[in-house]
This record gives sequence, structure tokens and C-alpha cells, in this order.
Amino acid sequence: SETRWFRMECRMGMDLVELAMAIEEKFEITIADAEAENILTVGDLCDCVPRKTAERGVAPDPKVIWHQVCDVVAEQLGVDRLDLIPDSRFIEDLGAD
Repeated sequence: SETRWFRMECRMGMDLVELAMAIEEKFEITIADAEAENILTVGDLCDCVPRKTAERGVAPDPKVIWHQVCDVVAEQLGVDRLDLIPDSRFIEDLGAD
């Protein structure tokens, strides 16, 4: 909901809210506010997606998830997809606000 995204934006910053929204749309999942606040790296996000898709009975290949998550992160944050590693931190390494 709009209120949910406003609360997240106040805590996370616009880049990360938009990234979370794009991931939710791409994978047809919902990431709870508290869970989103604990996603600090690309690897954390890649770990979150299969847990959420499993709630719908979908078990995508981890390699496919990695590539799709990296595509979304690169597009949303304007970074080179090939520079992303699981330990890439959204704020410190990728410059998200």
C-alpha cells in the first residue's frame, strides 16, 4: 500500500524502496517492512526471493534468481551488473540512498 511504501521510504531511502518495489513486481512477491530493513546486500536479496516465491509454491532455480535480481539491481541503481557480487552492500558499495 502507499502508506507502507511511505513508511519504508522514511527508513530506507527512495532508491531502496524503488528497488524493493521492482523486485516485488518482478517475482510477484511481497517483502514485509521489517524484512526489507534487514536486506543489506545483493546476496540477502537473493536469499529472500526464493523464500517468498516458495510461499506461492514456486521454486525457481537459484542461478536464475541471481541473474534476474542482478538485472533489477543494475537497472534500478544504475550500476554495472557484472560488478555485483553477493556481498555487494546497497548503500556502502552501490551508492543507494
